[in-house]
Order: sequence, then structure tokens, then C-alpha cells
Amino acid sequence: TKKKLKIKKKRRRRNKSLKGGAVTQVTDDDKILLIAGGSYAPPHIGHLNVWKLAATEVKKNFPDKNIELMIIPVGDYYQKKSTKIFPYGIRVKLINKLIESSNEQGITYSVGPNINEHKQLDTIGEINEIERLTGIKPFVVFGSDNLLGALDQSSSGWNLDDKELRLLLENNTFVILCSDDANDPRGSCENVRREFDKKIKEKGISSRLFTCTRDVKESSISSSDIIGCIERLNHNLSYLSAVEKIEIFNMIDSLQQ
Repeated sequence: TKKKLKIKKKRRRRNKSLKGGAVTQVTDDDKILLIAGGSYAPPHIGHLNVWKLAATEVKKNFPDKNIELMIIPVGDYYQKKSTKIFPYGIRVKLINKLIESSNEQGITYSVGPNINEHKQLDTIGEINEIERLTGIKPFVVFGSDNLLGALDQSSSGWNLDDKELRLLLENNTFVILCSDDANDPRGSCENVRREFDKKIKEKGISSRLFTCTRDVKESSISSSDIIGCIERLNHNLSYLSAVEKIEIFNMIDSLQQ
């Protein structure tokens, strides 16, 4: 039998501390839910660092609330090289390992339901589906490059029309990971705030924004970089058996301790 989800009664609240004007944000009485979507193939320490940064930033602004950051990996339906190497089940196992000792006072981390199992939802779809399942309208964790891409309605960005842009932004709260480096190609916090404020004013959209500064060095590595390193290492150690390769990794690990 299918387990029925207990949907908590929603209530509406206003918080004037966030940028972008007064917006009605749906939460439950005790918890704020953040969602962080991505391929996470594979998940790594850099991901954990930004999840913690986002959750801590929200906790600072809502000290009386419990914060849950829910990780939403793409499903196997989303086919690319990295997700073929690391299918959904493996990624969930690795994420759970990554977050298993990361809960802090008032902050928890979890892997969300496999809402992308049969079709890859866009961000709007993920927001709506998580709200439907939990009864809580979630905050959205984004990288600065993602938000700037969404705000850029030209062919060089996400190319959203006005209706799509409004669906994404209206009455939603975004937690953006950015840097203080004005030359950061992924987008500085100053640039993100400026472009966000300009767009919501221009379009008459009610939306809110947190920005939190990420460590550029810590977040510079990507999952693709890791896969590239593994492939190069595997190629250069191709004369060894799988067991011998594991022995090499164990030797390296013991030297670093």
C-alpha cells in the first residue's frame, strides 16, 4: 500500500527583511524548506559546502525556524555522460553518505523524492511538485550563473518569455550562491542583486532574494572535473587490475592522513 503524505496546514506569512518587496511566502509553522536541484554526478564536498552556506544564511534570517535543505537530483531520464556513469540510485547513496553527519542545530539535510523519475522537470515544475507533496512552498537554491541565465531573456541566456519568467520568479524566494569578486565569470553578488532588482522592477514581479558569498576556490571544481580526473587516472593505470587500483587509492589516502 502507498503511504499517504500528511500535508500540514499551510499558513501565510510576510517577512520584510528580504529584498524585492512584500511577498506572501507559504511555510508551515516551524519549518522553512529549501530545495537544491542538480545532477550531482557525482556529489562532492563542494556541493556540501554550498548547501551548508545556503541553509546557514536562511537560518540567520529566520533563527526561530527549523531549516531543511532538500536535495533534488535529476533522474536517470536526464541522460548525459555523468548520469550514465553515476545513475540515480548511486547518486542518492553518495549524497546520503555526504550529508550523514552534517545536520546542525535547527538545520537538517535530506534527499527529496524522485520527482524526476519519468520526466525531467524544470525549476518551476520542481517547486510546484515539492509544494504539492509537502504543503510547503520551498525556497530555491541557485548558483549565481543560473539566476543570471534566467534573468537574461535573450538567446545567450535561458531565453524565457515574460510568462515563463513570471512563473519562475513570482512569489518565490531564491537563495543565490555568488562571490565578492566582480570578475567572477559565474556572477558576483553585486551583479546578481543589481540584475535581479532591475528585472523585477521592470516586469512588476514580486520576488525575493538572499545572496550568500561562496568560497570561489572551494566551489571551483565541478563534477565534470572529477569525472575527467577519474578517467585520466584510470587510463594511466590501465595496466593494473581493479583490485590493484583500489590499493593505489588506499595508499594515497593513508599518506594524506
